[in-house]
Amino acid sequence: MKGIKFKAAYGDQDREAVISQVSGSLNGIHIYVNDYYQGTINCIMGKWVVHWRQPTEKSATRDRYGLDDTEAILDRLRDVGWIE
Repeated sequence: MKGIKFKAAYGDQDREAVISQVSGSLNGIHIYVNDYYQGTINCIMGKWVVHWRQPTEKSATRDRYGLDDTEAILDRLRDVGWIE
């Protein structure tokens, strides 16, 4: 399993982000922030799309991620050559 680990600013806090390719998942990529699963990245009809997990009543965190977070993740993947 390949992965990228980096520090990311979220508001006034630094958090550890991990992006990892999942073995046997047809090139699926998972996003973890502070060791919590936050979403997936998939190529759909030739375009890379981030699907963020939506918080539920039982979620450990209520964080919501938006367009800026999505672009930052995709830029990181382009920088390391995982996507074009």
